[in-house]
Amino acid sequence: MNALRKIMDGVDKVFEFFEKHLSSVALLIFTVVIFANVIGRYIFHNSISWAEELSRYLNLVLVFLAISTGIKFDTHIGVDAVETLLVPKRFHKYMDILRFAITAVFCVITAWLGYKLAVQVSALKQTSPALRLPMWVPYLTLPIGLFMASVRSLIRIIRLIIDPPETDIKDVSKEVQDA
Repeated sequence: MNALRKIMDGVDKVFEFFEKHLSSVALLIFTVVIFANVIGRYIFHNSISWAEELSRYLNLVLVFLAISTGIKFDTHIGVDAVETLLVPKRFHKYMDILRFAITAVFCVITAWLGYKLAVQVSALKQTSPALRLPMWVPYLTLPIGLFMASVRSLIRIIRLIIDPPETDIKDVSKEVQDA
């Protein structure tokens, strides 16, 4: 189990490094390009022709990196009314396992289909209008981001299975009062 934890921690560190640095650079470039385009448009009456296209592609990078990060920290929007109201608390762990399993399956299938689409687009040798970037490059953000999300989901499942459940602080204080 320690070897598995080390592997998961290693993957987590690699993904975290990739997510932090790539998203920071993408957000910085996104902000500078949009700001420069607004200044150019309203002050100099001349906009940057490729700014909107680049910002759209950087936005794709940010969104697909955020999916993986959201799974790591469990910050995605969800409807937990069924789990909270109908399922006893002792089964919440199993509901989380089911939730992450469904997410992993969805992400793997969608990543595979996104990869196939990127391969098809690369065969067309199409380039973007303003940047002349091969169109398979922006299409690759989907399979890469969803692959990372599926791996993060699998890590969450494994951690839920092998790690002991965390005790809620309120539950501990209630137990102390009852004793």
